[in-house]
Amino acid sequence: MHKSGISHRDLKIENILVDRNYNPKVADFGFSQFSKGTDGKGLLKTRVSTPGFTAPEIISGKPYKGELADIFSLGVIMFVLIAGKMPFAKISKLDNLFRFIHREDYDGYWKRLTARNIKAEFSSEFKDLFQKMVTEKPEKRIDSIDKILEHPFFKKPYPSQHEIEQDFREREVQIEKQHFVKRNDIEQNTKEAIVYRAGGNE
Repeated sequence: MHKSGISHRDLKIENILVDRNYNPKVADFGFSQFSKGTDGKGLLKTRVSTPGFTAPEIISGKPYKGELADIFSLGVIMFVLIAGKMPFAKISKLDNLFRFIHREDYDGYWKRLTARNIKAEFSSEFKDLFQKMVTEKPEKRIDSIDKILEHPFFKKPYPSQHEIEQDFREREVQIEKQHFVKRNDIEQNTKEAIVYRAGGNE
């Protein structure tokens, strides 16, 4: 995408899909734009994206580089995939977690995160890459997907295709069980409500 000169500008969990072989695919290019900008200077100006995934420079209203804004969003997505939760409630120096990012106090950030009982285990490699992707100042941010893929975090062994497929199948079974239980609860509650309104008893 970036190598084709396109900035997505709305990367978030909901826009990352998987095909039948569980390969990730980026969706929804409604806010995408040529990275060079309309004037060809390499800066974009429109304030788009989704709260929680929006790069600070977009929020500030200043011209920004679309690729670097996308990398910030990808950092947030990576965190969510590992932790199952957002890395901060709001991208603001007033936020209880992002204020550490704002001050570049990353040790303080991870300590604060631990105090909030987030159960995920973060490797030192992940922490380093995450910090480089979500640093508030775009000029300090890791600046390309190639560099991200060269980071030690991505040099670790990947799960095999079989392991990925098995994990997804197990998740699908769990989701279906949850839906089954929820449907039964709804049906039972509806039945009880009908009986109650009719003045009957079971």
